[in-house]
Formats: sequence, C-alpha cells, structure tokens
Amino acid sequence: MVLKNKKFFWIGTKGITLVELLVCVSILAILILILTTTLNPIAMMNRGNDARRKKDLNKIKTAFEEYLNDKGHYPDAALVDQLMQRSNCGSNVMAPWLNTWPCDPISGEPYKILTDSPEALKWYKVFTNLENKTDSDVPSGWYHLPDTYHMGEMTALDVNYGVSSTNVNWYDPFIDGNCTYHPLDHTQDVCNFYQDGSCKGASNNACSGSNCYASPSCDKKCKVACCEAGCN
Repeated sequence: MVLKNKKFFWIGTKGITLVELLVCVSILAILILILTTTLNPIAMMNRGNDARRKKDLNKIKTAFEEYLNDKGHYPDAALVDQLMQRSNCGSNVMAPWLNTWPCDPISGEPYKILTDSPEALKWYKVFTNLENKTDSDVPSGWYHLPDTYHMGEMTALDVNYGVSSTNVNWYDPFIDGNCTYHPLDHTQDVCNFYQDGSCKGASNNACSGSNCYASPSCDKKCKVACCEAGCN
C-alpha cells in the first residue's frame, strides 16, 4: 500500500549550551554555599557551646550572690580552690547554692575564678573563652591589647567573656601588686608610657591605647587600655 499526502515531521531537540550549563552550575554553587553557611554544623555547635558557657557562668554568679546573702561574704580562697579542681566538675561541691558544679562543655576544665585577697572577699570574677571570637558579648576592642592580663597569667587571648560581682567589671584587667591601677577609682592611677627604651610618666597623668602602663617599670602585666580619670 502506498500512502499518499502524508507528511512526517521530525521533532528535534535542542541541546544545552555551555553558557546555560555554566549558569546552572553557578546557581547551584551559590545555593550550596548559602545552605552550608546557614546550616554549618560546626558553627551551630560552637554557638551551642558558647550558649552553654554563658548559662553556666550566670548560674555561678547567682550561686555566689546567694552565698553572699547567706554568709555575708563571697566564697573564700579554700572554696574557690575546690571550685577550680577538675575532679569537682559535676559534683555538689557548692551545694546547696548550686547542686551541680558546671565546667566547660568541650575541655571539661573548670571555669576560671578570680577573687580579691582571701581576707576581704569583696568581689569575684569568673571567666571563660567563647569559641566565637566575634560574639556580641565580647567587649569591643577586646583583642586590641592581646597581652593584657585578665586572670593571673591568662591574657585577652585566653579569656573573652565573664561575669562578676556588681562592684567590679569582669573585663577590667587583672593588675598585680606593683601596678598603680585602681579599677574602682581611676583618679588614683599613675600612668606611664614606653618611649626611647624607658618608661616615662604620661602627660597630665593620663594615658590610653596600646602603649599605656600603670607602672613606672612598664611591666607588661601593668599594661592597660586606659589609665587615669575618665576611664570606665
């Protein structure tokens, strides 16, 4: 049989061009980047750990204040020493003010506690080191003076968040005995700066910035960001 007047059409398919392929790959890469950034499991875990650290320090602050209400003073040197022993993590070492003593969620180390002299017991500071160095609770300019001491031998690189009694600021540097620095009354500060190989008295007894010391010896343990009246 011969078919007449029949027309056959071939439907052709147009291939994907290289430009279109590159556009698709680019869009896919952007979507993956957005999802990875938004749902970064490591970043989320770090934020979770930091939230835990903040919560722990607030628990400690509450316990210390309740201890003050009951005892008339903050924990003494003997108790603070126990609180900073790893073996007491998770224990009832500070019961009944805090039934379970918290420690860092990653290292398992106790949080660092700094107090005034064993006799006075008038203030305290508790420190930790947040994994997110740009956390909004890290003070502005915190890393401007990385060798400023905040907890004995610990510097601004070792701690970046804390809590304290209401009569001091946790972020004030820890100044040892040879430094003329008065966190509660900066009008008594004696300010110096390093120049030409020696420590010299600051003009008008005022000093600020990365070259300021609260000691005529310019000992790095006496390095402060601000010295004299006008400092917070």
